[in-house]
Amino acid sequence: MVAPRICTPWSEGRKKFFRDLCEEASNRWDIAALITLDSGEASDLPVPAFEHRCTRGWQHLTRIRFNLAEAIRQHQPDLVLHLPFGEFSGLRGLANVWAIRSVERICARVGVVCFTLMYALTSEAGTCYHRHALRKVYFNQHSAASRTVRFGVRLPEADQRFAAKPAQHEKNILFMAGMAEQTPERLEHVLSTRGLRFLLRAGDRLQAEGYRLFVAIPLLRNQGLLDSLRQHSDNRWPAEAIEYFAQLDLPEIYLRTHVFAFPYANEELQFVPTSIVEAMHYSVPVIVPKMKFLAQFYEPVAKALAYDKDDVESFLEQLRMLRDDTQLQSLCAAAKAYIDSEYDIRNSLSDIETAYESASSELLNGKSFMQARHRE
Repeated sequence: MVAPRICTPWSEGRKKFFRDLCEEASNRWDIAALITLDSGEASDLPVPAFEHRCTRGWQHLTRIRFNLAEAIRQHQPDLVLHLPFGEFSGLRGLANVWAIRSVERICARVGVVCFTLMYALTSEAGTCYHRHALRKVYFNQHSAASRTVRFGVRLPEADQRFAAKPAQHEKNILFMAGMAEQTPERLEHVLSTRGLRFLLRAGDRLQAEGYRLFVAIPLLRNQGLLDSLRQHSDNRWPAEAIEYFAQLDLPEIYLRTHVFAFPYANEELQFVPTSIVEAMHYSVPVIVPKMKFLAQFYEPVAKALAYDKDDVESFLEQLRMLRDDTQLQSLCAAAKAYIDSEYDIRNSLSDIETAYESASSELLNGKSFMQARHRE
């Protein structure tokens, strides 16, 4: 298993999926990992790992590329699973395409089956160039692609403390984003793309109806970024009605959460919202904007509340539906049942094994054909 930046904090979905798949698959496969880490962070993977520490962002791609052949030589794998970054704008996108194609070429050169698993895919990847460059990758189960894998999460059994809370439970809204890179650009990404700005601007309206907001982002370990968010011109929450967290005690925070908000601002090609999966598993109602890449959560049967994007009144109208205990319990039950079947990490293993059987047969047949032509 190969991927850049697989290390603490375990706040991003791609990282969690990599670690969960390692742990679950190690019961059936002989697993080794080739990863890069940020300086000062740890991997703590449950499998042997070739680890390379990086001090600059570009090294996370180049060190995978330059160490993969040696890792293959040492481990002699039947299959290489590559989980690259999913952003495809600007230079970052070109670098990610380069990394994906490099891993594919190295594996092809030594005759090893390679699967590139796209955990997320930003909307910029919809161009003809990207469709061609990513033609061999595997997408998630809700895409229209011919190659898909059901991406899952390794979730524990939820105890009775996490049963759906009654409607009169304290009215805390939880917002989480996994960004750990402590830069103003990443904070702006959380505000603009992950939709935190929408929740901040709605602060006066939400507080007037008795709501409080929990904001959890790992990059808030940086005091300067935390101060910037507190004093932001879009932040209309009274200081006493909003709390900030750089680290959360999961799943304990769900005991205090009335609703989990996922106010994503941009339409994406695909996204596996691990935070939504976890919240639903722990019987926390979820509210999302009406967007195509999130439609599976509110169509054809509602598993989440869905509001009109950027519409505060629509957002509030959906929240008011949680005042009805019967409706609240029904929503949470439907969501948990859906998540526990659709997003089981064992589905991921099954789909990968099925795809490998097909790909290895094709590779073997291809080798036999070439050997026959060589004899001729």
